[in-house]
Amino acid sequence: ALQIKPDVAATHNNLGNALYDLGKLEEAVSCFRRALHIKPDFAEAHNNLGNALNDLGLRVEAVASFEVALEINPDFAGAHRNLSAGKSYQDGDPQIRHMQQLVEQQDLPDEDRMQLNFALGKAYADIGDHDNAFSCLLRGNRLLKEKRTYESASARALFTNIKSRFADDVTTLEIGTEDAVRSGQQPIFILGMPRSGTTLVEQILASHSQVYGAGELVLLEKSVNGVEWKSRRISSDQLQSVRESYLSGLAKIGPSEPYVTDKMPLNFRWIGFICPAMPEAKIVHVKRDARATCWSIFKHYFSRSGHGFANDLQDVADYYKLYIDMMAFWKQQFPGRIYDLQYEALTERQEDETRKLLEYVGLAWEDQCLEFHK
Repeated sequence: ALQIKPDVAATHNNLGNALYDLGKLEEAVSCFRRALHIKPDFAEAHNNLGNALNDLGLRVEAVASFEVALEINPDFAGAHRNLSAGKSYQDGDPQIRHMQQLVEQQDLPDEDRMQLNFALGKAYADIGDHDNAFSCLLRGNRLLKEKRTYESASARALFTNIKSRFADDVTTLEIGTEDAVRSGQQPIFILGMPRSGTTLVEQILASHSQVYGAGELVLLEKSVNGVEWKSRRISSDQLQSVRESYLSGLAKIGPSEPYVTDKMPLNFRWIGFICPAMPEAKIVHVKRDARATCWSIFKHYFSRSGHGFANDLQDVADYYKLYIDMMAFWKQQFPGRIYDLQYEALTERQEDETRKLLEYVGLAWEDQCLEFHK
């Protein structure tokens, strides 16, 4: 489309969205900026640019983009929610009043009502109005749950099936040192429950000169679901297929660093494939207080599917129990393969915990790992 008409802002914006979904954030930013160069009052492109900048860790620039989007379109519910995640509210903030007026409109689409309730939940919490904050989060999550199909029974069945496939000894692929080096990057899986601190751990590791932070990749789940594992015992051919699919996917990302982090939290479900298929891989399990984790999940808006358990307090609690049980199972099946990192200990004893983490991965100390925020 751009070859035919290179100056269509909407096309640049759409290309940016496609690149964003592929995790190519810098390229997405360039597309959104190009769209805005053509059409400076393109509120949607400003909002999308803010999302990409936020994922790159450029929080201040992201907030500025969301604010411009709202200057152009004050009723843009998605921009209100995005801005709320990066802003601290004070009592009397005019944005709160405007969101209140919007959410009271009878003909407001459910999607906008859901987004505004999440935003108001954050705003009310900031100003200490916890009753209203909780009510808004309940309404926002209820609307989001209606959009998504999630049943606790299905999750339980999946976890039971996974465990049954790995209840017996599973063949580990014989990967020599030369084969591991030839495969390219060495994966570091950072996993656990969402909102447990996986992002922080990845930022620390990715500050190291030998580590590339790839973010939340859907690569492992795709690789696992590419083999027929649900109805028969795991074979070495299946493990080899998972290995080749995953490592070739990493190679396509194209990092030059020898280590690559994959911080998809829900990869904890697939540890049974990681350990035998990629014996050279490192697995960092980030643990956080159950109450802090579950509450953070419930109040967080997950834009992508796959987190259906997040929108109901009972579902969150049930899923957390499944996670605890699954991790205990993996540690029994693969002793010594999983490194536990306690989030609270990391925040309280940053250097000590970072040194132990780097030692586990096999990396020399670098001071910039303490300055991950830069």
